[in-house]
Amino acid sequence: MSDVLEDTLLTALRRQPLFSGLPRDALEKVVAAGLARTLEPNHILFLEGDYETSLFVVLSGQVKLCVHALDGREIVLGISGPGHLFGEIALLDEGPRTATAVTVRPTQVLQLEREAVMPVLQASPEAMLQVVTLLCGRLRSSNQMLEEIVFHDARTRLARALRRLSDEHGREDGGGALRLPIRPADGTLEAHAGLQRDTVSRLLRAWEADGILRMEEEGIVIRDRDRLDLAAGRAPRQAAAAPAQS
Repeated sequence: MSDVLEDTLLTALRRQPLFSGLPRDALEKVVAAGLARTLEPNHILFLEGDYETSLFVVLSGQVKLCVHALDGREIVLGISGPGHLFGEIALLDEGPRTATAVTVRPTQVLQLEREAVMPVLQASPEAMLQVVTLLCGRLRSSNQMLEEIVFHDARTRLARALRRLSDEHGREDGGGALRLPIRPADGTLEAHAGLQRDTVSRLLRAWEADGILRMEEEGIVIRDRDRLDLAAGRAPRQAAAAPAQS
């Protein structure tokens, strides 16, 4: 492994709360045992039910974590972008994978094997506490998605999916808009909101006509985040951030 690549991978691991408190020599051991992989879109890293215990860190691109119903419908549990990790549940308990992981676009990942990661984590109480925090975050996200699917209509579910994806992956464009690298035609929105494609397309077109968003080939531009928040049943961000009046 080249020194430049090793430094890049070390930097990526340091950004992870799971590894940020570890000394350099421990991180170097993890990286030395890791495998940097470059993947094409729609590459399956693992399937739900697989007995495979690798941990992955996304270096670039996006990986979709999803489950499938018996009728073939897909529900997205999350989108892992640069700096995110996934696969930690099977790494910790050696049980079957709880979801399928598939690349959304050209993606680079660092694959870490259980045999290399667990001894490092077990030697650090701080790292194990971060494991607990990470799992709690995953549980909160799953509970939130279940609530939305059960209790909310299509408009609210799509708005909340857009809001959640914007918080995780959106980038300010300098003019007050937010760019979301989720292509309208790649199926991610439908799966993330648990909706049919024609329903998502109809709502997106309506919101584009109303000036809430703009659809582009490379993604979606959120032009009016306050109105998107209202559609999601949330308080507008500006109102939520305003100080209380005495």
